[in-house]
Amino acid sequence: MSLLSFSWVDYKVQILTWSSFRPSEFNNQPRKPLQRRFQMATSTLLLLFKSISIIFGVSTVITGIQALLNPIAFSKTFGITVPKEKDTPILRSYITLMATRQLATGTSVLLLARIGHYISVAYILMVAGIIVAGTDGVFIAKNGSVKMGIVHAGPGFVIAAVAAATIWLEG
Repeated sequence: MSLLSFSWVDYKVQILTWSSFRPSEFNNQPRKPLQRRFQMATSTLLLLFKSISIIFGVSTVITGIQALLNPIAFSKTFGITVPKEKDTPILRSYITLMATRQLATGTSVLLLARIGHYISVAYILMVAGIIVAGTDGVFIAKNGSVKMGIVHAGPGFVIAAVAAATIWLEG
């Protein structure tokens, strides 16, 4: 049994502790230090990715709800402040559409994480981190604040990198 074992029948991930390993479980061969470090790095990456996934899912659901309830306040936290004189029903509708995007993404990530489909979550977050956060960051920097653009795109690229590493090691 390995540190990280996937059962492709029911798609569940099981992380074991180091105390439960015996060298005899690995083809009766003693464990090599490099293999042990690689397995430890893999389990640490998966734990980090799971944490990022849950935080991302919860935060996108919360910001989606905020955008539905108070679109103008959401636009400020997003990085593009809408002046009161330019507040129109069309603009509020657009912000509401952004809210549904947030809710859909967050709910999808949380549901897939709940059933243990972390590789699927990794693909979603890799695409969202590169395309969505990158594009949002560019437009926020051009039309709002450069600082908020970087704050928005930077974590998106980090999330995408962790997701890509998870796919590479586990997928």
